[in-house]
Amino acid sequence: MRSGVKSDIMKSRDGPADWTVSLFLFLSPCRGMTRPSESGRSAARRGEDRPPGVNSSGGNTAMEEYWDLYDGRLRPTGRTHPRRRALAYGDYHLVVFAWALREDGRVLMTRRAPQKSYSGFYECTGGCAFAGETPVLAAARELREETGLELENPFLARVCRRVDDFAFTYIFRAPLSAQPRPQSGETVAPEWLTPDRYAALLAEGRVVPSASNLPALLDALNAGRPLYENLLAGTCL
Repeated sequence: MRSGVKSDIMKSRDGPADWTVSLFLFLSPCRGMTRPSESGRSAARRGEDRPPGVNSSGGNTAMEEYWDLYDGRLRPTGRTHPRRRALAYGDYHLVVFAWALREDGRVLMTRRAPQKSYSGFYECTGGCAFAGETPVLAAARELREETGLELENPFLARVCRRVDDFAFTYIFRAPLSAQPRPQSGETVAPEWLTPDRYAALLAEGRVVPSASNLPALLDALNAGRPLYENLLAGTCL
């Protein structure tokens, strides 16, 4: 963790203990992820405080997608929330981004489908974690659903608190033989990009904002230390 962020956490008026424990429990499992708090979710697993649309295993039915809710310090509230409704102030959910990095140094990017915002722009895989799902499992699922790649054991490159979510970015190692199969209606034209090709697309303004920080993520990977950003400040800059 960068010293500046660590010092801000230690000087928090609420005290560092709960946040430190919450962050440790949430981040340490990226080397074999477990849920951040079992006690906070026990009621949801039993079926209490679970709206229609969330099944008994913590997953989602076809009716509606639900999210687990967290407070601003990444502590689970024990509540779930339907995706289509606006979040209340102070509630956060989990968002994931997943990069596939091939052995030859190329990264996988896809194009946004024509019917979506930023149509035709280049992006990495991303989405929201379902209720009962950890960030690393959500990242692997999104990568599988959007690209067809079955990859495991990613590196956690970044954690960022934003307006109403915590964004977790992972980098998955992919073999040279990896062949993406994009999801119909979501993404098109998968491409393994060289660093120079990515830089050119970024300079041309053809990369979605959420995928514009790849160099910093690769630096984090090479250093073996994730980036922690805005964990107490709110909006991600």
